[in-house]
Amino acid sequence: MTWLRFTFGTRDKTYNRILVILDTYPAQSETFLYTTLEGLIDAGLTIVAVARKRGQAPHKPLSFNVRYLPEETLPLPIKGLLLIKYILEALIKSPRTTLTGVKLLKHQRSWKAFAVEAFRTLPLMCIKCDLTYIPFGGLATKYIDYMRIRKEVIFSLRGSDVNVMPVVNISYRQRLADAIENSRAVHCVCNAIKVKAEQIVGKPLTKTTVIYTAINKRFLTRELSAYVENKTLIISSVGRLDWRKGYEHGLMAIKELLKTKPNLRWHIVGDGPFRQALEWAIRDEGLEEVVILEGARDQDFIANLLRSSTVYFHPAVHEGISNAVLEAMALGLPVVATNVGGMAEAVSSGENGVLVPPRDWRMMAKALDTLASDPCLREQLGKKARETVQEKFTLERQQAEFLNLFTHGIKC
Repeated sequence: MTWLRFTFGTRDKTYNRILVILDTYPAQSETFLYTTLEGLIDAGLTIVAVARKRGQAPHKPLSFNVRYLPEETLPLPIKGLLLIKYILEALIKSPRTTLTGVKLLKHQRSWKAFAVEAFRTLPLMCIKCDLTYIPFGGLATKYIDYMRIRKEVIFSLRGSDVNVMPVVNISYRQRLADAIENSRAVHCVCNAIKVKAEQIVGKPLTKTTVIYTAINKRFLTRELSAYVENKTLIISSVGRLDWRKGYEHGLMAIKELLKTKPNLRWHIVGDGPFRQALEWAIRDEGLEEVVILEGARDQDFIANLLRSSTVYFHPAVHEGISNAVLEAMALGLPVVATNVGGMAEAVSSGENGVLVPPRDWRMMAKALDTLASDPCLREQLGKKARETVQEKFTLERQQAEFLNLFTHGIKC
């Protein structure tokens, strides 16, 4: 498929060039997004990706390049010169849209606010595209004026943008509602996120659709080898070191599990703002020899760790649907996860994994102990987990649903 088409009234317009706005690139915890973009490229779309900041993640896709937007922290004189450049460039490339945009930006309460918003918006107006995709709701709230100008914008809601940010930032709730109002469509990663978004906005959202995140094919090409009894119980977790992941509750569960399974190791892959607090907690609980913080690692390391693990552990307190959990399931690894967000849409407790209440470290320890003690149960749950991913979370299915969203929007 090399081009896409959708209709406005009686007029057809071809859409094949998608502008994707990223916050940080490459980002440690966004390999799921790169998998999505690579799938769209394979389907024939042209992806033009821009990022606000440079990241230091070890994994970086090879199939698309990213250009960086001007830093919003630049000195004022430099920003002024760049702003003049972008205004002239935008006027040359799209005079009518640019003039409309400048008029819309005049609603800003001061010239300073106008300049800030123009500096954020005009560089994007210089990029030719048929459609804009913003992968995160929090990022979308920064580009509401851009949405008003360009109209054809779709964005995603994934978890924190509806579970956490509306609570810690009062004005964010209204900005999110404005972003939804000015978008062409909104993608939710699970039904639980869609329901939460409707609660925030206070009405049913007719322009939302649920598309489950796809799993990178490297996790589907080879399943776990036949189970063998190892002397050491290997538990693995992958995710940003952030309070949302509930690692402190996981530490208490591991400490309890040591009473019955003294030979265990918990490997945690990821980095983030919670690392120092987690290191102190590990030390205070005397778990330095048990819990290993692996830091940020590439996808090959993660896949190999999962293949050598006994159980995957996800003690999160807030979540959409964890992509790391899905990757473990894709390999046939039995999962113990908390029943938060949309996790129940992927994990059916007792059928393809085990769900436990969030923050309940005693139940976590009990579930881990049960799986560690029963190789047959692990194999049974792992097999069903892999089948679930192959049925609901494939790249082919996600690709088809995103193409339909980008070409047709939401049918109200």
